[in-house]
Amino acid sequence: MTVSRGGPGAMGSATDEIAVLDLSTGIHRALVRGIFARYSRSGHLLYVTAEGTLMGVPFDERQMALTGEPVALTEGVGVRIGGGAVDLTVSADGTLWYAAGKVGSSGTFQPVWVSRDGAATPVAPDWFGLIFDPALSPDGKRVAVSTTELTTQIWVRDLEGDLLSRVSLSGQENVRPAWSSDGRTVAFVSGPVTDHVLVQRLTDGSQPEKLLLDDKLPLEEVAFSRDGAWMIYRTGWIPAERDLYARRIGSDSSIALVTTAATETSPALSPDGRWLAYVSTESGTSEVYVSPFPNTGEHRWKISAQGGQEPVWSHSGNELFYRVTGSTNAQMVMSVSSGSTFAPGARRMLFPLTRYYMSSTHQQYAVAPDGRFLMIRATESESQDQLIAVENFFDVLKTRVPRR
Repeated sequence: MTVSRGGPGAMGSATDEIAVLDLSTGIHRALVRGIFARYSRSGHLLYVTAEGTLMGVPFDERQMALTGEPVALTEGVGVRIGGGAVDLTVSADGTLWYAAGKVGSSGTFQPVWVSRDGAATPVAPDWFGLIFDPALSPDGKRVAVSTTELTTQIWVRDLEGDLLSRVSLSGQENVRPAWSSDGRTVAFVSGPVTDHVLVQRLTDGSQPEKLLLDDKLPLEEVAFSRDGAWMIYRTGWIPAERDLYARRIGSDSSIALVTTAATETSPALSPDGRWLAYVSTESGTSEVYVSPFPNTGEHRWKISAQGGQEPVWSHSGNELFYRVTGSTNAQMVMSVSSGSTFAPGARRMLFPLTRYYMSSTHQQYAVAPDGRFLMIRATESESQDQLIAVENFFDVLKTRVPRR
């Protein structure tokens, strides 16, 4: 059994859920709304809400079920930007440790232009928030992003006129926008975390949202070929189900691209539509690969070395960018030949990625026609979190959250 939080937003939102997953059967069941959870040996589930409140509820580990009502234990738990991270643990002897702070205490996010030498300039000086999933329009004049407030919605900003307009209409989660080849439509992932579908909408707001694709598995990413002929998408919320497929626009059937037992994410099609870059964990580590498209089974090239994620092509198709994490987060580039044949060149680091938002499952930056990067950078924290220790915490739970 495992306990996890749902939702791929930049920070935990009020719509995220704590769920249980039976690893032997694959059966998943939502338990309660929250962004972070830990099981306590006292027989309780501890979880943190999007507002930073620590909750406790009796939990039967064998039945994977709640056996009582949640009780608020304390407020002021620090919730950090970048996945809704919370620093909290309970030791075997019953000591609770957590970092106290504000929600978003490590700052907010700001979209920035970044040159190849790493110099960053704000896209707009007053544009801050829980912003992620940047996607530039084909002409580079507009950017679509996911923005989290009470819910996560898709917004488009005109980079020349600074006009900001909302594209998504539903009150549920909407993430990972992708532009159509003509720049008139934005597609995105929408719906409850375990039942994501793909929808699209004209950016001028003249029509309602339109269902683009539904599937028996949650749909988690989408991308379009530059000529508008293909849609590439990724299924699967849990790692074992993350696979890549493609569908011709106008067709009602799909073809499998990469569907191994490993995790496949982050599809990126070259500008000429011949080559698919993606991330796979087949080697045991996330690495960037390139295969012919759509005949991905013919051959493949490993692009990254010792880990890689978030592949993005240059507009010319002569370079492939990706990111590495670990002791040094870095923006990488590889010169490639990607015409009728593919030939990888030398890889090199462009600049370190200090304070930039990164993701192991989806690209968190875009490349403009002029070669600049549009990235999401966390602002500096205004306050330091405090580490709190609560001894004899099992006694607190026994008194305030009694088990039946």
